[in-house]
Order: sequence, then C-alpha cells, then structure tokens
Amino acid sequence: MRGNIFHKQWLRDTVWVVVVGLGLTVALEWGRRVFDRAPRQQWSINMPVSVPGLTFSSQPRTLLLVTSSECQYCRASSRFHAALVSQAHAAGIPVVVLVGRKTTRPTGLESVATYVDKTVQVDMADLGIPGTPTIALVSRDSRLSGLWIGKLSSTQEQSLLERLGEKAHTVLDRDGKASSLRRVRNEEITLALRDSIVVDVRTRDEYSSSHRAEAINIPLDELALRGFIELPHSSLITLDCNGLEWSRCDLAERVLADLPTHLRVRALDKGAMGASCLRSAVR
Repeated sequence: MRGNIFHKQWLRDTVWVVVVGLGLTVALEWGRRVFDRAPRQQWSINMPVSVPGLTFSSQPRTLLLVTSSECQYCRASSRFHAALVSQAHAAGIPVVVLVGRKTTRPTGLESVATYVDKTVQVDMADLGIPGTPTIALVSRDSRLSGLWIGKLSSTQEQSLLERLGEKAHTVLDRDGKASSLRRVRNEEITLALRDSIVVDVRTRDEYSSSHRAEAINIPLDELALRGFIELPHSSLITLDCNGLEWSRCDLAERVLADLPTHLRVRALDKGAMGASCLRSAVR
C-alpha cells in the first residue's frame, strides 16, 4: 500500500516537472522569436552599425547607399545617386549599396556599377534602416558620422557632395523661409564662426565626449528657456549639426526661430530628411 502511494506521488511530481519544463521551454522559444523579430533602433548619428559581411575598420569612411528599384523616391534620385557614387569613388571612399531581400538596385545606378564596391541584400527592419533611400557615412569605428534620409532637395544634395570631400564644411543660412548654402574650407571655418555664438544642442554626455572648442552646450530640451535667457537677443547663432541627426538639428532651428527675439540662426554641416519609402514596403 505504502509503495503504491509513493509511486503515485512520484508520478505526480514527475508529470509536474515535465509540464513546467515544457512550459518554460515554450515561453523561452516564444520570447526568443519575438525578440528576434523586433526591429532594432533606427539609425541615428554616432550610433554603431553592423551589416552582415561588412567591416569598416580598414577605411576612414565608408559610404552606404540604401536603395530599392521598387521605391519611387529612389528611382527619382537615381541620377544624384550616380553622381554621389562617382564622387565617392573619386575621393577614395568605398561604396556599398544595400537593398532589401526582395528588391534590386534601380537601373539608374548601372552607369556607375563599376564604382560600387559591394551590393548586399539585407533585412532593413533588422538593421534599423529608417526607409529608402538612405545615405550614410560610416567611420572606421563603425559609427554613423553622416545620415541623409529620403529624396533630397538640390541644396541638400549639394551639401552632401561637399561633405564627401572632407575638405570643406557647409553652412546653411536662413532668412525667413528662404535658405542659402555656403561652402567653407576647413582652414577658414574658425574665422567663419568667429562672428557668431556656436551652440551644441546634444546631451551633456555627448558634448563631454567631443565638441568644437568654441561651442557652448545647451541641450535641446533646455534650449527654449536657456536660449531666451542666455543668448543675446540680436546675435547670430550657429548650430553645430555635425554629429547630430537631422531631426534634432531641424527642431533646434525651429525652437530658436520661435523665440521672441531677433536671433539669426544658421546650421553647420546639417544632414537631411526628405520623402522616403517605408522600409516595410521594400523588404
């Protein structure tokens, strides 16, 4: 009798352990699949990037062009992209074209195909690519040093081509709704900034890691209040957008423009964001 009771208890305990073990296995597998499917953080300036099959450490800079034959904005930009690839090649910058797993590069790039070092099919959501077209400069340490998203205006295209040479900076001056782009050589940039207050709107940690010697730090979330209090109301402000994604630079411009002051605002080395195809449409 006692043996039967012990046997039944052992069977119940064994079944319980097996059920719990199976439950944990199923839960862990479900969690792994959900985690694997979750898109990564979208690309942003200074973010480390990883592309299967690519290493960035052998060159100071690498140009990534994310495009798709199915995206209307990519097709409309193909002439500029061809000029971009050609100029990058002339500057000794490796060019890698990234396309979705089910797409190809637009035919407009065929004229410069010999200048493309590699074409890689990727899962855009998995890499955190915001959409197409996207153009990125990646530094030797695998971090994004420049980011341009969508179909660019002629001014934005010119600014990007200037950045490729790394021999000049671009300054975007605004006068109301109008804007004009100026090219300033590296050796002249200190003199060009001397008549303005240079403001870095990155976080304190980002500013501490590296910044222009003449720049003061006013984090973006403090800019409206501190900008009104601390910046002389008739001064010229240069926003240092080098190392800052387009959206934060653009927001900083609008914050300063909306202050009840007479501030004049210009942007140094601003990126760009235009109309683009959603990455889900070009997988």
